[in-house]
Amino acid sequence: MNSQLKNLGVVIAVFTIVGIGIGLTGYIGLSDMFSGMQTGGETGLGFAQLFAALFGFMSMFIAFLLGPVVAAISGLLAGVAFRERGAGALVGGAGSFIGFYVMVIVAVLVIAMAFPSTGETGTGLGSQMGTILKAGIPSGIVGALSGAIGVDFGG
Repeated sequence: MNSQLKNLGVVIAVFTIVGIGIGLTGYIGLSDMFSGMQTGGETGLGFAQLFAALFGFMSMFIAFLLGPVVAAISGLLAGVAFRERGAGALVGGAGSFIGFYVMVIVAVLVIAMAFPSTGETGTGLGSQMGTILKAGIPSGIVGALSGAIGVDFGG
């Protein structure tokens, strides 16, 4: 059981690290965008806000797409640690399912720091919660299947 909890934590940590990377990439892009377009006056700032909202949406969409990829890799690696398929599938699936949400939340929070504190972005995380909740399911499934297959690598 301790081994399962340890490996579960490792899978979630991998997702967290990827979320930080996605968030920092989005933050850098948005920060440069805002600083470059503030010289355009009111028109430039309006365009910057629209483009920034689209860029933020794209960053979240990229996190959605990367979820199953990270789940496959971390699920395989988690499965290697076990001899039973059930244990590998449980750790890979649960870790990927939970890790996906941690990754998305971390990425969104880091990206949100790039937006000016006085401006509205026009997008609300609350309105996207249904989509976020549904998007984690494939990561959990891929992680579970990869964890079950990863047992074969261990030997």
